[in-house]
Amino acid sequence: MAMDVPDLFQTLITQFLVWPEADEDAYQSAANSLGSYADLTLDDTWAANQHVQRLLSTGSGEAMDALGQHWNKVKDQHAAAITAAAQVSGAAAAAIATDIAAAKINIVQIAASLAETTVAATAAGPLTFGASEAVVGSATVQCRAQAQAVVSRCLEHTLQTLARLEKDPSVAALESAAADLGAGVGGQAGGAAGGVAGGSGTGRGWAHGLPSDTGRAIAGGVHVDHAEHRLAAGKLREVAAAVLGTTVAALSQAVGHHATATASGSLGAALAPVLDSVLDRLSKANTAFGDHLDGALPDGILLISTSQQATDDDNRQRMSQLDR
Repeated sequence: MAMDVPDLFQTLITQFLVWPEADEDAYQSAANSLGSYADLTLDDTWAANQHVQRLLSTGSGEAMDALGQHWNKVKDQHAAAITAAAQVSGAAAAAIATDIAAAKINIVQIAASLAETTVAATAAGPLTFGASEAVVGSATVQCRAQAQAVVSRCLEHTLQTLARLEKDPSVAALESAAADLGAGVGGQAGGAAGGVAGGSGTGRGWAHGLPSDTGRAIAGGVHVDHAEHRLAAGKLREVAAAVLGTTVAALSQAVGHHATATASGSLGAALAPVLDSVLDRLSKANTAFGDHLDGALPDGILLISTSQQATDDDNRQRMSQLDR
């Protein structure tokens, strides 16, 4: 038991009452780590957004429009779901810790009442000719029933908390976030839109589903700052290193604390499957997010640059042939 309990009360609890067998401190530690993880994910998303927005401000064209749409989905849908799921998971773990601690305090109070009755009855024993034993027995049965009711309510509350967690939209979105990020979102991972390389459509991922009026390649011209593309790709990979390093370490701490809670007793083991599942989905989504920032997204950004460079080279070659 994580709570410090006087020896007499602990003996009464062990011999006559029941106890919520779970370490509330481990749940609170898991909640704290999940809060840290959510904050770090917010920081990572903010940093990545700064780099993407700077890049978008330096260029124009259909491919840049597609990049902006792609990033908005990653940021506003998938990264937001990861952060929100971590926050609600942390809140659930904290609520479980509170429920367990409250139940233990209640049972200690019941044990104190039983101890008082037992001491009083024992002292009066010689005067009651054995009737005090019946008083102690009745008090023990009554206190045990009260303790069982406390544990039952605690279990009911914690299961309700976990049921709400499972139904939370952000938690439900974790699997699709991992799948979409792993697939590049919208088709081929990291593809550049048609219109980068003379409308050839290299890499269909970002081009898929573009509205018909987004092609500034015709209406407003195409502009690609190749140095900015290289800079953005490098910066995004730095953010990815944080996602897959410092950020995931906070999530790993939460997993470790939950493992401690799971091993702390029968109640912890009974509550484990839901949080295990959510933590596993968070881990997969985090990995997919980091891999996307390290691979598909910077690869696509560089592809926009190299494709436009190839188009410019082809155009220069054609113009030079006309001058002959």
